Parts: sequence; structure tokens; C-alpha cells
Amino acid sequence: MSRAFGRAVAGAVGAAAVYAAAVPWAFRPWFLAANSLPQVVGDLAALQIADLHLNLWILAWLAHAAVAAPAHLFDGNVFHPATNVITGSENMLAHLPVTVPVLLATGDAAAVLKARSF
Repeated sequence: MSRAFGRAVAGAVGAAAVYAAAVPWAFRPWFLAANSLPQVVGDLAALQIADLHLNLWILAWLAHAAVAAPAHLFDGNVFHPATNVITGSENMLAHLPVTVPVLLATGDAAAVLKARSF
């Protein structure tokens, strides 16, 4: 292994460690309160809360469906029996590697949303 490659790996590991420590510290009020979502205030609070709940539902549904019924991943239960309802909104598939283990470990949709923050 070359010296430059070793320094690059060490730098990446160091940056990941700083990030892994900084995110929970920055979001500590949210992470310390079990089963709670961030409180939104202001003129646009209703819109932000609606978007937060939509994201919460999408992430929890995808994590659940990826394990329980992968063939129905995009079907969502919001407009049952309609199919492919997730395709009309954000699909958030990139978060599955993080959200599936959290849902399996906790069974808590709020924890799934919090895990996505990482």
C-alpha cells in the first residue's frame, strides 16, 4: 500500500468518525426524545409538518415492504388497493440500507426517520 493511499484512507476514516460524532450531537434534542418528531413553528409550520409526516410514512413503508413484501415495494398502503402509489412521490430508496435495519431493530417509524438524518 502506498503512503498516499494510506493517508487518504486515514483521512476518510477520520472524517467519518467526526461526522458520526457530530450528527448525534447536533441533533441531540431529537435523538434523546424517544418517539418524538421535531417541533415546527412559524407561518409555514403546517406545510413542514405535513411534509415531515409524508417522509415518515414513505420511509417506514419502504423499510417494511422491503422486508415483508419486496414485490409490492411501490404499492404503498395509502390508497389501497391502488398500485405503484409511491412512484407519484419521493421514493427514498437510497435510504433503505439504513432504514431497514433500524425498523427491524426498533419497530419504530420515528426511529426510521431519525436514522435517515445520518
